[in-house]
Amino acid sequence: MTPQSIAREKVVHTIEQVLSDYVGVLVAHATSTGSIRRLGLVEDRLEVDQLELVLGSVETSLRVLAGDRDAAGAIAEVKKRLGLS
Repeated sequence: MTPQSIAREKVVHTIEQVLSDYVGVLVAHATSTGSIRRLGLVEDRLEVDQLELVLGSVETSLRVLAGDRDAAGAIAEVKKRLGLS
């Protein structure tokens, strides 16, 4: 069952955990928080449609740094850990 919303901190932490294997902790943090900030999401909980926007933004950034295949794999892992797939 797909969650209705997920706490922002959990989203950020999960993205950072997965991306740090590809780009390091500092860049993973900047990518996760930067994507949320650029999209203007200030809520404590993110709805599923908002999460899709965030993950799309993160994937785009990661493609530049890690390549298409690794970016797609990383986003799939984030979705799995968040219960979105």
